[in-house]
Amino acid sequence: MKSVYLMVENKELEYKFIERTGAHIKRVIDNGERLCEKFPEISEELRNRIAKHDTSKFGPFEFDGYIFVTEKYRPGNQLNITPDIQKLMDDAIKNHYKSNRHHPEYHEKVEDMSELDLAEMVCDWAAMSQEMNDKLDKFYYKNALPKHKFTEEQQKSILKYINCFPELLTEED
Repeated sequence: MKSVYLMVENKELEYKFIERTGAHIKRVIDNGERLCEKFPEISEELRNRIAKHDTSKFGPFEFDGYIFVTEKYRPGNQLNITPDIQKLMDDAIKNHYKSNRHHPEYHEKVEDMSELDLAEMVCDWAAMSQEMNDKLDKFYYKNALPKHKFTEEQQKSILKYINCFPELLTEED
């Protein structure tokens, strides 16, 4: 497998990816701790799960692609996305989804997501909301819910977890 290390002309992109992803994982772990405090019945399993959160991004099938994914979404980037780079990013994302249970795309049917999958997913969403300075509930209602069609029971669980992050919720008038 040819590494994009050779394609990346600027090692700075690699460093930005490592720094950003490390910070994201730290936020997921911190968010997971918040859920562990509120829901001790899942705390041991959730801690075990989030300790490995997104580690596949550092593996051979995702690392190179996620260097570019990270840069693509960085405000003010000057990235020229060639068809080869786009394929690399698409393949990395596809591998990431199929390797990580907290993504609905991992499952054949969204109904197959476990309570633990849902909890980790919300920790991940919360971490992205924190990074992007977005509202978690807005993301859920406008993006995730229409896309994934969670069951009623899953929606209750998701909202239970989302409500553990009041600072990320839309303020009501």
